[in-house]
Amino acid sequence: MDANSTGLRGLLDVVKSNRLMSTGVIGFLLLMAVMAVIDGGISMMPLILATCAVGTAAVFFWQAGSYRVDIYESNGEKYIRVIDYKTGKKIFSMSSLLYGINLQMLLYMFTITGSGGAYSDCNPAGVLYMPSGEIVCGRDRDESDNMEEYLNKHYKMNGVVLNDRAVLNAMEKDIQGIYIPAKLLKGDTGDGELLLNKRSSSCLTSSQFKKLRQHTEKIIIDVCNELYSGNIDADPLVISGGSPCDYCDYWSVCGNVPCEKYREADKNAEEKMLKIISD
Repeated sequence: MDANSTGLRGLLDVVKSNRLMSTGVIGFLLLMAVMAVIDGGISMMPLILATCAVGTAAVFFWQAGSYRVDIYESNGEKYIRVIDYKTGKKIFSMSSLLYGINLQMLLYMFTITGSGGAYSDCNPAGVLYMPSGEIVCGRDRDESDNMEEYLNKHYKMNGVVLNDRAVLNAMEKDIQGIYIPAKLLKGDTGDGELLLNKRSSSCLTSSQFKKLRQHTEKIIIDVCNELYSGNIDADPLVISGGSPCDYCDYWSVCGNVPCEKYREADKNAEEKMLKIISD
């Protein structure tokens, strides 16, 4: 890639002018171009953009999969959540966000809810990975748990959702943590501030989502600056012992085999990320 190309220069100009989150479909496509570089795969580039609106849901179909946008309205406020259907296992991680990894769903949500976006009148309600692959049944005939419980465990979504009682109740009645990453403690009164099981819940306040938007925009600006400066070294990030080199299609041509050069994620990355969006 030519670091001085007109296209990249134009992309950087758009990002620096703070218009990336408010350019509608064009901004959405630009974001996908950036994410193709961040996640190291042209397969993430959108080949098809189609929306199917049915009631309060819109579905976006991409080469890499499909995504659903749900809208909920309460007391005059609208909320949006984005769901990414995954055939394999995909775990949302706050620690990876510190380094700008796995930002796709957040970019989708912040783009369409930003100024000039298709749903600019909506508030972020969460992003979730939804398992959609076939189940390989590994249960014995005499196992005590019933099939419904087994299926619920397999299809439980993971991600991050808004810490709001009405919004969470709209996602799952009684907020028992069966389908979403939020579970009430038995001592919750059903009114006022949520009393959540911290081990089973992944929730952010509205203020934290706003700061997460700012962090996401900063990451995009930093990535564009690096690209424009020609900094495209093969310097993978290793998180929890896993290296992107293990599944990269270009390992034979990058010159970094067998992953001799890499960065290692901070063991306290999750705490640092939470501090950034909580200060």
